[in-house]
Amino acid sequence: MRYVFCETEDSLDHWGFLEVDGKRVLDLGCANFGGSVEFNTPQFFLESGATQVVGVDMTLDNLPQILDPNVILIQLEIGNTDEIVNLYKRFQPEIVKCDIEGSEVLLFQVPENVFKSVDQYAVEVHSEELYDAAWRIFRHHGYRIKTVVDLLQASPCKVVHAVH
Repeated sequence: MRYVFCETEDSLDHWGFLEVDGKRVLDLGCANFGGSVEFNTPQFFLESGATQVVGVDMTLDNLPQILDPNVILIQLEIGNTDEIVNLYKRFQPEIVKCDIEGSEVLLFQVPENVFKSVDQYAVEVHSEELYDAAWRIFRHHGYRIKTVVDLLQASPCKVVHAVH
């Protein structure tokens, strides 16, 4: 396992460890941090080689217009696990990036057969309790923790990267 310290919200530092080349990415919480274009994760994943990016956020106001047909943007405030399950079924992601400000607990409640349909996860957790829960859930479902990014500027937040 690799443990990384990160001092910025730069997409490369924050999500650059994901192996997105040739993959379909479900980007839960895709809106820009602080409205800055450099934190546009759908575009970042596309430029990193993803074949399709489905970006979901409660507001898309901070995202620049993305004209690429391989990017689908959905405005949705994720309020329950069924909404996540429906996104999995509709788009069949190989990678899920989740940064939904504490609601990542909903991701951890996805039924096991649906959860395990994804090869890689990168989940930003917003508390030590959710960090511990991420470890338990991933290990229970047979995933290996590959990378942990310690977000020094937003402690106790961390990104947990797990692979199947």
